[in-house]
Amino acid sequence: MSKDVKIVIGAGAGGGLVSWAYTIITGATFGLGNWTALPLCIILGTAAAIVAVYVITPTDVTKTGQLIGYAVLCGFLWKPVLDAGRIVINQRIETGRTAEQLKEQVNELKTTAAAPAAVGENANEAAGHAAELLRTSEQLGNPNLEKQAATQATETVGVIADKASVNPAAATLALSEIKMAAEDSGNSDVAQFATEKIQMIQRTFPVDLVPSTPPPNQ
Repeated sequence: MSKDVKIVIGAGAGGGLVSWAYTIITGATFGLGNWTALPLCIILGTAAAIVAVYVITPTDVTKTGQLIGYAVLCGFLWKPVLDAGRIVINQRIETGRTAEQLKEQVNELKTTAAAPAAVGENANEAAGHAAELLRTSEQLGNPNLEKQAATQATETVGVIADKASVNPAAATLALSEIKMAAEDSGNSDVAQFATEKIQMIQRTFPVDLVPSTPPPNQ
């Protein structure tokens, strides 16, 4: 067991002990006896500290003083921390599903026959999931998820642009949706790439086939 994990466990247990003492003072022991609540508060405090440090807000474990203080606080506030952890895990599961759906849609778009309606529908669905993935990953504040989302969104932009000759209007609208989501989530590289592809489509195809301005942000 690494040093930082030992610190988090110890500090979290300490925070749980403080939580127990606080419940004794206030009389809010959730209907349990004082000594029955003690081990439960310690266990829950330890769990909350681990979840907070390694799941909710990945913490710099090299700053020992800050790590101890944060773990103690999370151990003390174990209930809201664990509730937040549950929400974060659910969001990450949902993000994983969205990423998998996007992967399937991009693969389908790559092999879609040259039918404008089919290309337009697939491009629209892929763009929607790419936009959702960008915004959700940014909200979670996890660098790895944000990088993965940016990579998938970039691939989606490229595939949609490759199909632009089949349905340039639909491709432009789909790329505009991804562009706006990238701008909203701070993914400037993805936004710039989408902008370049939109401009390429507008230069290549007749003006009456391509929207001159992107749709308003929804």
